Amino acid sequence: MKKRNLPLKLFLIIVFLGGSLVSFFSFKEAPKPSHSEKSDQLLNEIKPAKEFLTKVRNNQHTGLISPADLKRAAEELEKLPASRELNLEWLQLGPDNMGGRTRAILFDKESGHIYAAGVSGGIFRSENQGTTWKKVNMDSYNLFVTCMTQTPNGDIYAGTGESFDADVYSGLGQMGYTGGFMGTGIYKSTDGDKFTLLESTKPDYNNTESDWAYVNGLANDPNNTRIYAATNGGLKYSIDGGSTWKTAKDNEGNELTGFAWDVEIGSNSSVIACVNNLAFVSANGDPGKFVLRSTGDSVSLPNEDVGRIEFAFAPSDPSIIYASVIKENGDLNSVFRSENGGETWRVILPYTPSVDIFNKQGIYDNALSVFPNDPDKVLIGGIDMWQGEMYQEQGYFEWKSVSQSLTGPLSPSYLHEDHHTYVFFPGSDNLFMVGTDGGVFRGKLQSDIYTYETSNRNYFTTQNYAVGISGFKDYVIGGTQDNGTVIITGKSNTKKQGEMIYPGEGGPSAISIINPDVIVITSTNGVIRRSDDAGVNYSVAGQFPGSGITNPEFRTPVLLYENFNNTFSTDSVWYHAKEDIPGGTTIQVRSHNGGQPFYYTTPGDVNLHPGDSIQIQDIVTCYFFVAVANNIYYTKDLLQFAQPPEWFKISDASYGMQGVPYSLALSGDGNHLFVGTDHGKLYRISNLNKATIFELADVSSPACIVATQPIELLVPGTSDEISQVVTSISVNRDDPNKVMITLGNYGNDVYVMYSENALDQYPAFESRQGDLPHMPVYSSVLEMMNPDLAILGTEHGIFVTENITSSSPKWSKQLTNMGSVPVFDLSQQTVAQPPMRVKLVNGNEVIYEDYHGTSNWGSIYAATYGRGLFRCDNFHQVGIEDNPLNQKAVRLKLYPNPAYDHTTLEMNSDKNEDISLYIYDLTGRMVSTQNTRLIKGVNKIRIDLNRLNRGTYILRVITGEGSHSSKFIIN
Repeated sequence: MKKRNLPLKLFLIIVFLGGSLVSFFSFKEAPKPSHSEKSDQLLNEIKPAKEFLTKVRNNQHTGLISPADLKRAAEELEKLPASRELNLEWLQLGPDNMGGRTRAILFDKESGHIYAAGVSGGIFRSENQGTTWKKVNMDSYNLFVTCMTQTPNGDIYAGTGESFDADVYSGLGQMGYTGGFMGTGIYKSTDGDKFTLLESTKPDYNNTESDWAYVNGLANDPNNTRIYAATNGGLKYSIDGGSTWKTAKDNEGNELTGFAWDVEIGSNSSVIACVNNLAFVSANGDPGKFVLRSTGDSVSLPNEDVGRIEFAFAPSDPSIIYASVIKENGDLNSVFRSENGGETWRVILPYTPSVDIFNKQGIYDNALSVFPNDPDKVLIGGIDMWQGEMYQEQGYFEWKSVSQSLTGPLSPSYLHEDHHTYVFFPGSDNLFMVGTDGGVFRGKLQSDIYTYETSNRNYFTTQNYAVGISGFKDYVIGGTQDNGTVIITGKSNTKKQGEMIYPGEGGPSAISIINPDVIVITSTNGVIRRSDDAGVNYSVAGQFPGSGITNPEFRTPVLLYENFNNTFSTDSVWYHAKEDIPGGTTIQVRSHNGGQPFYYTTPGDVNLHPGDSIQIQDIVTCYFFVAVANNIYYTKDLLQFAQPPEWFKISDASYGMQGVPYSLALSGDGNHLFVGTDHGKLYRISNLNKATIFELADVSSPACIVATQPIELLVPGTSDEISQVVTSISVNRDDPNKVMITLGNYGNDVYVMYSENALDQYPAFESRQGDLPHMPVYSSVLEMMNPDLAILGTEHGIFVTENITSSSPKWSKQLTNMGSVPVFDLSQQTVAQPPMRVKLVNGNEVIYEDYHGTSNWGSIYAATYGRGLFRCDNFHQVGIEDNPLNQKAVRLKLYPNPAYDHTTLEMNSDKNEDISLYIYDLTGRMVSTQNTRLIKGVNKIRIDLNRLNRGTYILRVITGEGSHSSKFIIN
């Protein structure tokens, strides 16, 4: 043993705690969050995240998830066809440099490859020591992996189901939500690529004592074929490669049933496990001879106020075992060490505020590992990593913090917070891998200095709650669990690279099409921030509009509506002529909203001369909505940074909406806002097109014209009101009477409802459950070109129907590279705005300002909880030659263009066929339709435009070969 006569050194970690008021817009800009503000966001995050997911997943009455409900959904999923005719192709957007929560890392003994697994993103393999990763098991669902092990013959086993922050452990029926997702058993791979379920471990969903719902630990005996599994149903073992399993027993013949946290095996075959928060040891590995080592006496581990125990054998000396014992409140009880194979124990680190390793999260994150060649040196981690080292044979170890989660990611000491596993490289005592809530990192110890680097390239496992989209295909913002708010611009080292622009948990966000540098992000505790430089700096913190209003909810719904041809606009701009402009001339005018240009045709009888001015309707509008408990606000000044924005409170508990909003959707014309709450309430807020000044828009004004209408949602076939979370709302872009809502919470009979009279005084919403499995649905889109096509983001990935108007739609699961993963947000780009350029002349100097518009019209974006962000371009339709996937490009000829009262479409056809013509304005709203017939040869089709206003439009032509589009202008 090493001896050192040194004083005990306990290195302090400073934890900044405190609440935060709602942060909102101010015209004064401030830098990114301070160090202390980051610490507020980074620490104590799992509890509100768990509560949020419990709200949307668990049954709203019991607060739990019944095994019978899981069984029902699983059986329905198996029966449902994978796809019918429509197949959506989802492209991975990223981030490709960040990872999600990782509890399992494994070095392949045969190939040297590294395996890592996200708790909701599946298994990945690196063939270059963690530099890049590739998804494996592509032919199966994503696996919710929490542990892995490899037997001497090379077979790899993966245990699924995350239960590391459950509140109750008295059987699966009382488990409730656990912070992750229920597993499907143990999977085995003999080739390192395909993992197949061991049928012997498939959970019985109808049994409240189901043994395999959560596999928390796996370990294999290095000297024989025995495998151990720590499950929610006890400590199991197999001697035939997982074909059959038995329950381990203590030395009195009692089965070790109950909840098992961990199982570890030493090089001498000795086994230690935590079952029912008690330690059991089998000195020779005999599964029927486990001895209780948690008796509470002075030489044993505690047997009261224990919430979790994590163990680690010293690889170089299996008689030495370490135990990290956590209290029921998540704090450290003590770190213990045994030097005789677990027979007796002594404390080497008692609980002390000076070494706050876990910050009350020890049940959630608890990593422990012994140095391969030094049995007296150990790594332990929760929030950050700590090193413990013996300096005298008896007594406490020397402890020091060896990583920092509150520094910048570019710092060599930075390691993402919340640690779950430490695994040393084979044959190394100074190189190791770390599994964290931010994915995988490589650690190195050299000259007593620890350094780290991220190891997440192409490790697509981030858990996203929301996606904010821009006018560019690859420019998005993702709100993530524990990776903060992440921006992907498509212009970094790789197109998929992301950057965290705000810490903590990210929520709904928005990006302006007019000025893509203007973004809004939300985070937990009601934080809402605006930036005019894409997240480099933010508006200073300030009180939310209205005295004393705060938003303690985990999620703050926001909605950005930009309209480039708003004929209802009451705003105006002055145009100052610099040259002679004859009447009837089309001129370029600039909006007050970000200087966005638009075209205007002067009256035919008005001639302008240099110095003359004319007042013009500003048809470019930008409305931004924010929903908090009992209040809905909106502003027209999102893009204005010279002065504070003016806010209108359009609904509150006294004059309209009551409750906590969860979802928002706006009609295509911008006149009706639909709001769904977390307790099954739906509201319609109308007359927004005319409510453009405080007197007409704010509920505190006697002249307010905004009307809030509660909409009754009833459980089909009953008089009972819906009480589930209204998770999403989708409005038909061309007909606001047609609205679809989705619902959360297991244990109910309906998750999709649809109305064809949503603007009536008493709208009727009817079930569209059809054959959709009974599981939470979190997000939705009514496809803008074909609103009968409904796309859902569910607990198990993407589902679609092509006939949402049917009383009993047929749904199909989309088997894509996204996999079976929760999809918390879906958003379609419905604005088709062409790029425009403004020419500025100052003497001899000429400057051009470009407004990029949208290049992703029709694209659909998805935020997944475990596989990052995705984009689907099946419906992408912009420009003359930019057509949907797999369609023959056809150039449409329109003349005259610009047009006045009509235009002519000229196109060639190689056969006689019927076609359909659709005209859309730049909000994506269909304004005209026409059916006609082509004959073989050249066709000239007259299109009447008399009923359309001036502006830019898009003509879409549907033929037997596909759809084709072209832009045109009406003067």
